Amino acid sequence: MNPCNRWRGLLTAFLFAGALGLCVPASAAVPAAERQALVNLYNSTNGPNWSTSTNWLSGDPCDNAWHGIACDSAGQHVTGIVLFNNQLSGPIPSLSALGNLEQINLSSNQLSGPIPDLAALGNLQALVLYSNQLSGPIPSLSALGNLRVLWLQHNQLSGPIPDLSAQGNLEYLDLQNNQLSGPIPSLSALVNVEYLDLRNNQFSGPIPDLSALANLQSLSLFENQLSGPIPDLSALGNLQHLDLRNNQLSGPIPDLSALGNLRTLTVSQNRLGGPIPSLSALGNLRYLWLDNNQLSGPIPDLSALGNLKQFRVEYNQLSGTPPAVPNPNNLWDGSSHLCPNRLSTPSPTDAAWDAAVGRTWSLGCHPDLIFYDDFDWAWW
Repeated sequence: MNPCNRWRGLLTAFLFAGALGLCVPASAAVPAAERQALVNLYNSTNGPNWSTSTNWLSGDPCDNAWHGIACDSAGQHVTGIVLFNNQLSGPIPSLSALGNLEQINLSSNQLSGPIPDLAALGNLQALVLYSNQLSGPIPSLSALGNLRVLWLQHNQLSGPIPDLSAQGNLEYLDLQNNQLSGPIPSLSALVNVEYLDLRNNQFSGPIPDLSALANLQSLSLFENQLSGPIPDLSALGNLQHLDLRNNQLSGPIPDLSALGNLRTLTVSQNRLGGPIPSLSALGNLRYLWLDNNQLSGPIPDLSALGNLKQFRVEYNQLSGTPPAVPNPNNLWDGSSHLCPNRLSTPSPTDAAWDAAVGRTWSLGCHPDLIFYDDFDWAWW
């Protein structure tokens, strides 16, 4: 299973456990303030035009099982709002009266305006608002010490990422495809994070220290304005996907010997220099994109990369003799992407390297010709 599908499956199970398992009839009534907060949500987000609004505004939210509302086992407090892909539109009103909320999923709607203040939601474990038209800054997260899932991707959010020092329980953080800017704040508190996606924003400055993120499995910072060196990666032994493409990173590629689980390493379109480090520990690597940098020296030994499917090093300053690959038939990409470099082959073309490793279907030296027919884009 591809990692992103696994993460989404776990998240879906987490959200629906509350939404479907705790909404049971009970004799106690939800406090009037909690009910009114739900009524305000209905009115603010065009409730009459929701796709499904079964039992909404009728009696008690728990006794009458309002669609998408989860309650505690006693039926006394609202603990979840799960109304994804339900044609909600307009602004999200204040939810401060719902202090027992553990999950909010309003994703894939047409919500607009700012994310409301979250300071009263200290029990919240999942905030899922992706694929809306939300704008403005991400509010303070300092009160959300129990948060495990924060998915705000595909909105129009702007400004900096707020302080994350209270997010020690966070496992999934996805802010991709917004208009967020400024430096990436310290990530040192995110000791449980597994999935971190900040791509397609306007972040600048250095990549912060990653040494506390021992559980991290996927890191995507693609398409920002990050600069400076790639930080030390030696603590990231669980990392499977690292995407740093299209930034302004400089300096050498750091030591990769601790990344034995790495499957994807893409650092294209940066200003990285120096030699390519040893790849001998990366036996699980499938995709290696080092193109469009300032790398120099020889290509290191590739004999350990028996699972490699795509290898790109074009537009660097590499020299020497290209090494053999262990399973050349696995390289289904239509070009070896060695040129233009200064490699010593019978001719400075991909065709020469292809012939040397036994590939008979080369398309020659076409550095812009790429076939993605078999690439698993689902996690990007």
